[in-house]
Amino acid sequence: MFKNQITKVIFVVPHTTLGDNVILYALTERLIERHPDLQFTFFINYKFISLYSNSSSIEKLKIKRTFLNPWKFNRNSKFGELWRKIILGGILIQVVLETFPRFTKTLVLGPDWMTSPYDGLDLFDSPYTRLISNRYVPSMQIRKSLRLSRIQLNMDHRLNILNQLQSIGFQASECNNPLFSFKTQSHSATCFLEESRTAPFEFILCFLGAGDLSRDWTTANEDFLRKLANDNFCEIVFINDVVKTRIGPLVNLFELISLARLVISNDTGWAHCAIEMKKPLICISAIGDEKSDSYIRTSHNVDAIRPEKLLGNCSKKCTENYYHCVSTISTKKLVGVFQAALKRK
Repeated sequence: MFKNQITKVIFVVPHTTLGDNVILYALTERLIERHPDLQFTFFINYKFISLYSNSSSIEKLKIKRTFLNPWKFNRNSKFGELWRKIILGGILIQVVLETFPRFTKTLVLGPDWMTSPYDGLDLFDSPYTRLISNRYVPSMQIRKSLRLSRIQLNMDHRLNILNQLQSIGFQASECNNPLFSFKTQSHSATCFLEESRTAPFEFILCFLGAGDLSRDWTTANEDFLRKLANDNFCEIVFINDVVKTRIGPLVNLFELISLARLVISNDTGWAHCAIEMKKPLICISAIGDEKSDSYIRTSHNVDAIRPEKLLGNCSKKCTENYYHCVSTISTKKLVGVFQAALKRK
């Protein structure tokens, strides 16, 4: 629709959440491949610079760092909202300077559409887009049609974003290939596997911890998972915060995922890393109904394990800040799912 009028695309993603950054990175990596004629600029939080710096299209994109988290104090209604506006205002000035002098040929997407509620996700509703690239915003009729098609087709988060990009002429599709390919094993991975006394493709990789304690099933069930692996003659390697720090850059963890037989994770950013690396994944989710979950869906490579029931006042998903609804997930249920996942290629 508008693609032929645009020469530059700017993504503003100051988020500090791993899942959102991995999803966006994977989608835009494929977008850049399909549209080599366009200049792409990314405003990215400094914590994820290493991720974008490993792009296969690195020579075709420009990376700008952001240092402050606009959502750091978002639970504090007054101070948090003021902080958010100050930070986003500062980034806006940088974005405006980046668009100069091609103001009318630049499409700006961001900053906060990635963290919008699923039902309300709209690429073209962000303040930067409306201020700088309003001429490229589809009509309300088209945007309503996009929201309706999402509901009718029950699109997940990734497909919803692709569908909206296609509405303005950008063609991109999900890819069956892993996000990263490692032709040779790095020194970091070799040392880690030697320390763990295991070998490539002979171990299960399990991520402990989650962004919220209400979603952290793996930590509470670490002993069970170790026994489950042993009973099935498998090695299991646990990744916690200390190990993550020791391994180093984020791309090193992607390499470990590529070397694993299977990944087990809570519904957190590491699950999305496994999904983008096309690895068999068992994901423990705190959302009771799959239709209400826009991020994790059961598929050929993904088994989403959900609470047997939601507790207390929780309705669609667990809303407590402690180990709560996921505690109803039966360990017996994991046994059959684990054995089936091991057989996948």
